[in-house]
Amino acid sequence: EASEQAAQGTLIMADGKPIWDIWMSQHNLPAVTVSLEIGLFELLSKGPATYADMVKSLGITRRAAEAIVAVLCGLGLVENSSPATSAGDAAQAAFRNTSLATAHLLKESPTFFGHMLKGDSTREPHRRLLEIAKSDKPIGAVEEWEQGELTHERAKGITASMQAHSIALAAPAAEALMSCPPGVRRMLDVAGGSGCFLITLAQRVSSLTGTILELPAVCRVIESDYLPKGLAERINTASVDMFRSDWPTGYDTHFMSNILHDWTDEQSSDLIARSFKALPSKGRLVLHEMLLTEARDGPLTTAAFSMHMLIYTKGRQYTFSDLRGLLQGVGFGKVISVKAGGYYSLVIAEKP
Repeated sequence: EASEQAAQGTLIMADGKPIWDIWMSQHNLPAVTVSLEIGLFELLSKGPATYADMVKSLGITRRAAEAIVAVLCGLGLVENSSPATSAGDAAQAAFRNTSLATAHLLKESPTFFGHMLKGDSTREPHRRLLEIAKSDKPIGAVEEWEQGELTHERAKGITASMQAHSIALAAPAAEALMSCPPGVRRMLDVAGGSGCFLITLAQRVSSLTGTILELPAVCRVIESDYLPKGLAERINTASVDMFRSDWPTGYDTHFMSNILHDWTDEQSSDLIARSFKALPSKGRLVLHEMLLTEARDGPLTTAAFSMHMLIYTKGRQYTFSDLRGLLQGVGFGKVISVKAGGYYSLVIAEKP
């Protein structure tokens, strides 16, 4: 039945977690082999260590320490010895080896497994993570996005990738947003990629209008390849550089999926401030992100996605408290979180 639905082009509602687990598993082994090479497990064998301790002792960046440790926690190799309960506690969080790591990843252990893993330290994923952990220089398209310049071919390829990992999430995100009063009348989908979130919501709410805000090359791709003709009167695109230009006004809701996790905290705060400025009173900013636990120790796939951000962008995955702090720091009031399918949540902030 599922294959018949797929052949007919019907969107199949699925949990989505298994395919994300498969994709993000690419980061599990490099997290372990790099930790072995830099001596992380040996450091933790001496007692709980904070991120600052790791930066000082291992020669890696704070962002790398957070990403690697989160994956190791998700794998059951490291644990938070004093789980943080708020964003302000993150700097004080201290981590230690679990019994599994103590038994198999310390060189002095008679059951040390590291010799078997050493062969993987010659492979590209290991070398890439090790270099970025020390240099903090991502290898993705972040500079092109930041400069606001994409060729047609790059825009076409990136938009196809964004569509692939977002389309199955669009329906549960729409349902979650529709369940949160007072609803949406006019939405600005910021850096909306293929526009699948706004398009999916518009297909469910016949009165909804909206705009997909993107770079010029991406807007052309959306209009030619993704925007259904039946929605052309209600949905349009706007070529806007979100970092340098004022955002258009007249929208009660701004939607940002997988955007803040690409950028530094300072850049994220700037984007949030631009949203706050453009929204009316009682307007809402909706963030669609995978959230780490408050203790920053998982879930594993979310932690691996944070490592993905380390490698390809300037950002990281956030906890709810992290995002609430950024949102309220620029003036937003009430902030809530609702589950939105798979590993995702909507973080919804209202402007007073």
